[in-house]
Amino acid sequence: MSAAGVRLTRDDRGVFTFTLDRPATRNALGTDVLADTEQALAGLAADPAVRVIVFTGTGETFSSGADRAEIADPAAIDKATGLLSSILTLIDESAAPVVCRVNGAAFGAGLAIVAAADISIAVSDAVFGLPEVRFGMVAGPAAAACLGRIGQAAALDVLLTGRRFAAEDAKRMHLLSAVVTREELDAAVEECIAELLLGDAGALAATRRFVRGLSGPTLGVRLRAASDDSEYCCAATVPGPPHHDRPQNPGRAN
Repeated sequence: MSAAGVRLTRDDRGVFTFTLDRPATRNALGTDVLADTEQALAGLAADPAVRVIVFTGTGETFSSGADRAEIADPAAIDKATGLLSSILTLIDESAAPVVCRVNGAAFGAGLAIVAAADISIAVSDAVFGLPEVRFGMVAGPAAAACLGRIGQAAALDVLLTGRRFAAEDAKRMHLLSAVVTREELDAAVEECIAELLLGDAGALAATRRFVRGLSGPTLGVRLRAASDDSEYCCAATVPGPPHHDRPQNPGRAN
């Protein structure tokens, strides 16, 4: 599958790879990309041939977050938020392990996918951030995805400041499983996939459910709580900061 800036490929081992492929927007997650990703991911849910799901990006950016062309459109933001929540839920409920090959910066919705995955391996020069407050918006789904990994103190830090942080900081916050050089990335991800493929598919699915269920409220529960809370409206009326204070191509309100 190749459409709307996302490519889905598979190999003969049952490894399915989503590649965000929109270099002009630094692999932004616009509504069209999110819709295609959701549809494809939903289609994999019932496919017993799926052994591992991988997310990555082209070039040196994983994802800049939302498409900046859509940020001023409340309807587009609402749609993107719903689609992102569905994608994160599908990741959370996947029978197959989900791995992120983080080839560069991940902001907003991009970071949410990294946080939702089981194992995320990033290049050492990657940077991360949840800059939604700088655009007068609340990072509902992204906050839900990150909170279970980083805890309240770290979540309040990165969500309220909107600051960027480095890969090693993300690893200390438990958003990443490993940080490697760019030259080591493919080998590290392939080693991880090979080890996952040694596990029995049923046991892997059960272990995912077991661990996620014992780790506090599941991502699905947190996403539903965010959706039910009126504070998580995406189209905030509070104006964002001056343009020069905003992160360059940071990514949206997801």
